[in-house]
Amino acid sequence: FWKDAETCWPVHQKILDIVQPRLVVAFGSSDDSPYAFLRSKLEAGQEQVVPSGHGTWTCRGFASQLNGRKLFVAGFPHLSRYSPLGVGGEVRQHLRKWLLRAGE
Repeated sequence: FWKDAETCWPVHQKILDIVQPRLVVAFGSSDDSPYAFLRSKLEAGQEQVVPSGHGTWTCRGFASQLNGRKLFVAGFPHLSRYSPLGVGGEVRQHLRKWLLRAGE
């Protein structure tokens, strides 16, 4: 994973430059995940940890800057094992509030 991610990083940097997102949601939040890779590549602020709403799993996030713009990176447990959606198909309320505050 890390070797391939490193190879592709220049392409992702170009895409981030064009899109200029304020929020990136990475799937997987372990030490060997896209979230961890972004944390290693970007100047990561203090990590935030919130309950995922599923057992003891957590969501993680950090604030950063990319080319002078604020950016928040959120890592969710991988969607092959977890759904951030609650009843009615909407993002779980506490996660929505967390992401909205983080993106300010």
